[in-house]
Amino acid sequence: KSREEVYQESNQKQFPAIYNQTINGKFYFTLPTQATTTKTEPSNYQVPTHQTVKISSSSVKLFIPDELKKKITVTNVSSRLSNGFQESIIDIQNHQNQKQTVQYRYKWFDESGFEVAENMSTWQSIFIEPNDSKRVKERASVPTATSCKIYFK
Repeated sequence: KSREEVYQESNQKQFPAIYNQTINGKFYFTLPTQATTTKTEPSNYQVPTHQTVKISSSSVKLFIPDELKKKITVTNVSSRLSNGFQESIIDIQNHQNQKQTVQYRYKWFDESGFEVAENMSTWQSIFIEPNDSKRVKERASVPTATSCKIYFK
């Protein structure tokens, strides 16, 4: 059964998650030292407009397609340095009368603007009940990350 089917059949009490996924079949305990190839978005993927939210010394950019902006709103964005790693929290509000499935992924960047841990970024799904909100928290996988971009679809 799909995650959503289990969620619905359990009266929204069970939310299956998979924690051992890899996108490209590569898994690292430490990042490789040689250059790796980067993945590109599918040719039909349109880069959405974004808004920048400044938080103390770091920056978080949100990329939300216009179609999705009609259904959800990011109501809060906060970021902090915790034990040497950047963390980000976002609150997402569903202002529709039906459940929304939202996918998101974080990309982390160093102070020079270069993406760090680029092969570690995966799409995650969340279900948001009608007129409800969800909090998403993400921690950078490397201590050199100072900012992030959060993509939604």
